[in-house]
Amino acid sequence: MRVIEYIKELLESEVGDGWGEFYEFLSVPDRAVSVAISFWDSGKLRTVEAFRVHHKSFTGVYKGGFRIHSDVSLELFKELAVLMSLKQALYGIPFGGAKGGIKLDSRSVSKNALENVVRGFVDKLQRDIGEDVDVIAPDMGAGSSIMDTIADEYSKLVGRRVYSVSVGKSENKGGIAFRSKAAGYGVAYSLHEFNERFNLGVERVAVHGFGSVGINTALTLQRLGYRVVGVADSSAGLISEKGLELSELVNLKRSRKSLSEYGKYINSPGEFLNYSFDGLVLASREGVINVGNAGHLSSKVLVEGANLAVTFEACKILRDKGIFLIPDILANGGGAFVSYYEWLKGKGELHEDKEIEYKLREKISQLVKEISSESLKNAKEFYYFRALKLLNISFTSRYGGDN
Repeated sequence: MRVIEYIKELLESEVGDGWGEFYEFLSVPDRAVSVAISFWDSGKLRTVEAFRVHHKSFTGVYKGGFRIHSDVSLELFKELAVLMSLKQALYGIPFGGAKGGIKLDSRSVSKNALENVVRGFVDKLQRDIGEDVDVIAPDMGAGSSIMDTIADEYSKLVGRRVYSVSVGKSENKGGIAFRSKAAGYGVAYSLHEFNERFNLGVERVAVHGFGSVGINTALTLQRLGYRVVGVADSSAGLISEKGLELSELVNLKRSRKSLSEYGKYINSPGEFLNYSFDGLVLASREGVINVGNAGHLSSKVLVEGANLAVTFEACKILRDKGIFLIPDILANGGGAFVSYYEWLKGKGELHEDKEIEYKLREKISQLVKEISSESLKNAKEFYYFRALKLLNISFTSRYGGDN
C-alpha cells in the first residue's frame, strides 16, 4: 500500500463524506521532475538520472531530503515527499514536503566525480530549488559535505552567498552543530517519552541500522539510562545482554568498516530482528518490516527511525500481536525540526544549540501528550490523521474545500 492510499483509507474511515477534494489535492504533487546528468569519471562519460518532487506547500517553500543511492526512483520520492508534508505539518514547520536525489551508487565513483554530479544536479534544477523555493536536506548517501557542495554551487549560479538553500551543512559553512545528531536524538526521545508516560517497561533497547541516525539514537538512549543490547547493519547484528561497547562500535563504523568485522556477539540481520528486545529502533530504510517477517517479531515496542520502515500492511500484523509502534512522522522528525532553525540561521536569525535541543524535547513531549493510552495501539493512524487535520486547516483556508 502506498502512502496516498493509506491516507485515502484514513480519511474515509475518520471523516466519511466530504474528504474527496482534500484527498484529490494531496494525491498529486505540485511538481515532479527528472533530469539526466552526465559526468566524467576515470576517463569515461557516465549519465545518471536525478529527481526532485515538491508535494504541497501553503507558504511557497518546500523542504526535504536528498538521497544518493542506486535504488531510487521518481515514484519512491513521490511517496517520501508526501510523508515530509505530513511530518512537517505535525511538527509545526512552515514548509511543504519535498524529496529527491540521484540514482547512483556513490561508492562506484571517485570523490571528484561525486562532487561534479551533485553540482550537475544543482545546475539542472537551479530554478526549482532555493532558500525560498525548495530547501535541500541530507538523506541516505548524502551528508554534510554534499550539503556544503549544494550551497556552494547554488551560490555561484546566483552570484551571491546563499546559506539556506541546503541544511545539514558543516558548522563552518553555516550549519548547526546539533543538526547532525538531531534525527537520532529525536528518535531516542520519542521512545523515552512514550516509555515514561505510558510505563511501557522498556529497559533493553536495540537499533537496526547503524548509520548516522542509528548511532546517535543508540548513544542518546545510552545517556538516558537504557541498556543498548543490540545493534545491526546490513552485514550483521550484534547482541549482548550485558550491553554493547558502543564507543568501540561507533569507531568501527566511522572507520568505514562493517559490524561483521567486530568479531563478537554476531547474529544474522534476520535473527536480530526476531530477537525479543524491549524496544527496537528501525533506523535503516523503507520496508524493513513487512508482511513476510512482521509475524515473527517479538519485541514490545518498535520505533520507525527510518521513513516507512514498517509497511502499512505489516502495521496491522503488529497491532494484532500487541506490538506498539511509534510512527515515523513523529519519531524521526528531529532532523526536520532542527533543519528549520538552520534555515533561519542562514537568514540571520540565530538560536543557540541548547535552545533548539530544548525546543525539540518540548515538541516531542507535547506530541506524546496528545495521544491517550486507549489510542496507543493505533498510534500510526492517530498521528497521521493529526497531521492530515493540520494540513486540512491550511487547505480549507486557501481553497475553501468541502471538509
